[in-house]
Amino acid sequence: MLYVTSTDGKDVVVKRLEERDPPGPNSLNPVDRTIAYNTELELARILGSLRDDGVAFVNAEAGWPPAAIFEDLRARGLVSGSYLEVTFSGPGKWRTRQK
Repeated sequence: MLYVTSTDGKDVVVKRLEERDPPGPNSLNPVDRTIAYNTELELARILGSLRDDGVAFVNAEAGWPPAAIFEDLRARGLVSGSYLEVTFSGPGKWRTRQK
């Protein structure tokens, strides 16, 4: 499964969770893809395209995770539709849901 781990600065970082391995930090490959953006509109276009491709967005209770950024952009009309959220609750513990 591909998922967005960060939208910090001017890059969207996409990583891969290998489902054949036990889920958790050790099953993550190095960065699979980094996509640069310069404006909020470019960020919205990139996130919308990744969502359309079935890429999940990390959510967490603290900070400003990619899922929260997607929701903010959606609330302001810059993206639309649902997305796949992924959350991690410990080594080998992750789940997804549509939001």
